[in-house]
Amino acid sequence: DDWRKQDFLKESGNVREEGFLQYFLSKINAKYKFFFRIRFDSEDCVSSGRTKYYLVHASNHPKAVLLMKEVMWPLGDDEGLFDFSGRRQGVLFSPSPQEEDLQNFLTQRYHGKKIPFDTLREETWDLPFIEKQYRSAIKKMRNENLLAINPVTSKTDRGLKGQDLVLFY
Repeated sequence: DDWRKQDFLKESGNVREEGFLQYFLSKINAKYKFFFRIRFDSEDCVSSGRTKYYLVHASNHPKAVLLMKEVMWPLGDDEGLFDFSGRRQGVLFSPSPQEEDLQNFLTQRYHGKKIPFDTLREETWDLPFIEKQYRSAIKKMRNENLLAINPVTSKTDRGLKGQDLVLFY
């Protein structure tokens, strides 16, 4: 009954929805909480911008949340938003995060540091990017001499996975 006394109940629309979602997530005893918004589709006769429900994935291991992101990514309407309308065509309601955004974030956060590729992804699990985008962004940064890659797991200069060290300049 604690939820019945929450301030978000006095709100309406998106503010109420966001308040409830944050309250619900706060009650989940897990380190990693990832949600996927499912919107109404045209067959529901409700505005496709409205939320039908949320699919919430909770885990205590980073590999679980990273795997869920990989699985859910193809179902999103607008790449990176993990949002699904129930329609096959995408809905343009906000811009997709760009690989350049990831490059800028990684440069700022890891400047002068070295970190294994998998650890980097685990530390930034809540960013709206999947493994192939990390790999692409890091390889572009290497080509621009912004970082170096020391193969450990890959064994070649072309690969990037697992314990391969990424050295940010």
